[in-house]
Amino acid sequence: MSQQISIITAFIYVLLIFGCTSKDNQHNIPMFRGNLKHSGVYNADEIKKLDELKWKFSCGHWGSSSPALADGNIYVGSANSCIYALY
Repeated sequence: MSQQISIITAFIYVLLIFGCTSKDNQHNIPMFRGNLKHSGVYNADEIKKLDELKWKFSCGHWGSSSPALADGNIYVGSANSCIYALY
């Protein structure tokens, strides 16, 4: 009886895990370099060509990371061990 309950419980966990991850929902989740192959190709509109520099930022040290965009903010790491949030 105890073994049957364990098997049923494990089966319920598997259903919950796979039932909560639908393929439709996966397209809304940001992923490193855009897809499972990490090809860097994104399904998005073409970026408009910029003719001039719009802004620049100096923190007094060289940047040590690639910029990241989240919730409308730009985050960048610096050689002075700080992370800057730019808006």
